[in-house]
Amino acid sequence: MKRFRLLTFLLAVFPLHAEAQSVLPFYQSEDIVFKPELIGKWMIEEQAPVEFRDAGNRTYGIIFRGLGDGDGQIIARAQLIYLGGRYFLDVQAVGIRFPKREKDKMQDDGKISFDLKPEEILLVRNHGLILVSFSSDPNEFTGTLWKDDWLPKMAEQKKLKIPYLKDEAGRILLTADSSQLRKFIANLPKEAFSGESGTLKRVSASGEKPQG
Repeated sequence: MKRFRLLTFLLAVFPLHAEAQSVLPFYQSEDIVFKPELIGKWMIEEQAPVEFRDAGNRTYGIIFRGLGDGDGQIIARAQLIYLGGRYFLDVQAVGIRFPKREKDKMQDDGKISFDLKPEEILLVRNHGLILVSFSSDPNEFTGTLWKDDWLPKMAEQKKLKIPYLKDEAGRILLTADSSQLRKFIANLPKEAFSGESGTLKRVSASGEKPQG
């Protein structure tokens, strides 16, 4: 099975995998919701382990494990938002960890910080957006990425009525303020989010395999 690009999850961590990013959040405070049931450990398509933690202030701290030789972790922060009758995760990079190479005890897994760190100069702080679909099963949910060519095509056809920049590779960087972005996202057609998708399944208490 093809590994879902949500493995990086962060549309904001590695720009090469992001067809659309924003300089500013896609939401305003009234759009934020917090579902405690997202807290816990999940597997993406039974391949990529992801952990959601409560980072406070209606924010999720997210840990993506298995980077590089298996020891590496991508650390992110996200807000779950509700716009236009749909849920989205607005995700931002925090840092990259290689615990086995770090000797500082403050870097213990239980003490991971999800605050933005200015010293992480190689990470892009832009906001990525993922459509989230919940099912009747509390032990799984689905994430869907932007369709790769939707925003560039809208820009090419001069139908993208929101401030943006396009880089030399054709990727779109949205530069609108959050009040504009939230209206834009709330009115997006279904085809805008018809890219790759993946199902996250909750890991059992024993940590051996996803439930269900």
